[in-house]
Amino acid sequence: MVLSGYKTYSKIIDPSTGDAANPMETGEWYEVWCVVNNAEPEAGGQHYDLYVRGGEFAAQRRVFSGAVFRMQRTLPLTSFMAISNTGPHEAPYGNGGVRYDDIYLAPGRNLTSPLQ
Repeated sequence: MVLSGYKTYSKIIDPSTGDAANPMETGEWYEVWCVVNNAEPEAGGQHYDLYVRGGEFAAQRRVFSGAVFRMQRTLPLTSFMAISNTGPHEAPYGNGGVRYDDIYLAPGRNLTSPLQ
């Protein structure tokens, strides 16, 4: 899920169908690209687009456009925090957890894979 407004979350979508994407598959590697625009809101900034390859997405796909930052920042981004949530302990959802590996940052709009 992606923050799409003030305390509003939206599911990522399969762009070929417009339907919500399936939950991530256990044991599957995913590549994720975030194209971040942290310019001032008046200049069209403070949002990001999300791309995924893996699982149901054999090829890289843009799965969300215009996600918003929870906390707005206009200074150069030097770090970020990635959080995974699988819901409350009493009623979990999703795949039960995510591990991150090989995180890269690149200037501009770079949609190439550093692994290839």
